[in-house]
Amino acid sequence: MARPVDLSRYGGTRGSATAQDAQQMLDRGDLDAAASVIAVLVASQPGEATTWFAQARLLAARGQSAHAQEACRRALALWPDILPVWRLFSDLAETLGNAPEGLDACRRMLLANEPGDAVLANRIGASLCAKGLFLEALPTLRIAAPVLGHQDSALWNYATALAVTGGYHELLGFEPVLVEFARGLREPFSPFVHLVAAKLALRFDRQAVLRESAARQRSASWLDTASLAACLREAIACRQPFSLLLLAHGHARLVTYGGLHNHLAFSREEMSAVVNSVWTDAFGAVIEANGAAPAAAVIRDLCAAIADADVVALPGCDVLALEHEHFGYLAEMQRLVLGRRSELCAGPEAIRELHEAMPFLRPLLAEQPFLGFVGSNRDLAEKLRHFCQVGETVTYLVPGPQQRRDNYPAGFEKTLAVLQVPRPGAVFLVAAGLLGPIYCNRIKQLGGIAIDIESVLARWTRC
Repeated sequence: MARPVDLSRYGGTRGSATAQDAQQMLDRGDLDAAASVIAVLVASQPGEATTWFAQARLLAARGQSAHAQEACRRALALWPDILPVWRLFSDLAETLGNAPEGLDACRRMLLANEPGDAVLANRIGASLCAKGLFLEALPTLRIAAPVLGHQDSALWNYATALAVTGGYHELLGFEPVLVEFARGLREPFSPFVHLVAAKLALRFDRQAVLRESAARQRSASWLDTASLAACLREAIACRQPFSLLLLAHGHARLVTYGGLHNHLAFSREEMSAVVNSVWTDAFGAVIEANGAAPAAAVIRDLCAAIADADVVALPGCDVLALEHEHFGYLAEMQRLVLGRRSELCAGPEAIRELHEAMPFLRPLLAEQPFLGFVGSNRDLAEKLRHFCQVGETVTYLVPGPQQRRDNYPAGFEKTLAVLQVPRPGAVFLVAAGLLGPIYCNRIKQLGGIAIDIESVLARWTRC
């Protein structure tokens, strides 16, 4: 127990004081008086946890957070279960942006003693979400979200955790609050995206979708690296029009937007959010900026490109099973892909694996009389010409990320208008993001062979 200290023995005013006196001075905001007492206590009673707690409070009040956190550590080393110190320690970690080992455990201990503390519950939940521990975060976020609402991202953390863990029914129970939240945002995409994802997921028979995906992956129509290489080699040898597409999560949202049944099932706000959650990142404006008809047309072109593709590489059963927040969108895309005339598919790593087996696809491209490229890298085709001993190259530049507003509609329409295939079976490499499948389909329609290399573009351009 802390003992009273005679301040006069340490150069202070006559009388005695304890750590409790110092705490009361801190409560009143009398920092200078508290500092005098605490200095004496630190010198005379360094083995008392209450001394270091008072020191930590003083340093925190003066904005010296790092030193205050160290004082908390000294107090906890002497008295590990002193709750007020753990609370201050937690607050300082929030201020400093660090997360010392055991911080989440200490916060849970605090919450066990004060189960109605929504602010503390949200801090625990937010910390766990930041680490990707969404399931572990849910119990605390269930405490925080109803009390704090939008404050300190409590509701958003809660909605995200539910979406990621597949808590669809619970998420939809908060739909009115999330809609209100979304309408207050400048870009209200994410709340609506979570809501639509939940509604889509519940509309599908999850187990049936997973069984269908797994069955396709076990079948001969799911190409491994060697089979995909053989398929491409045959198309090139026969000069046969051909397209290989790479589809990702963003394409799944565009496909969802393209379904008339979805426009009937969901509100205009919801559908706009689904498509623009990826469209604005790619092109810097909402898809409706140029009118409803062009928006509908480009999505129709994308869906047609998928339907006409010879091989589609897309996320497989493992992704569908694990990524609850994307399941509904991926299931929509899978339905379109598996309904194509061609049944050939491959995994999302198909082109990367092909590159590992045959760097830069050299055995496929070697000594071709022509190689076309559609993308934002102006030098890639020429580098491949030297490496693969290609005769002639042509590059159709599309604006890169820095000029994304120039990409659609102006750049897109211009590229489609000037794109030419010089001879049947001419090979083109395409790396054009969301619009890549449409360029691939146009090349195929003109008699060429289009290979979507989006997933390896960064690696190729570094070489």
